[in-house]
Amino acid sequence: MPEISHDSNYNIEVINPVEYASYVEFGHRTPGGKGWVSGQYFLTLSEHELEKVAPKVLEKRLTELLREVFNV
Repeated sequence: MPEISHDSNYNIEVINPVEYASYVEFGHRTPGGKGWVSGQYFLTLSEHELEKVAPKVLEKRLTELLREVFNV
């Protein structure tokens, strides 16, 4: 659940409990260390996309909550 602070910031924590997630995200050496597998940047790309849509999503949800509270 997002943390809501008094300074109008929202923190969203995304957790991937799989121990190899960072290797898929950022890349890793191949077995034996002779090659390199490039990262896929799944989380990084998702983070950038979320930054673009977050204001609209939050505004929509806030509007829904206010309408519910004020019975509009």
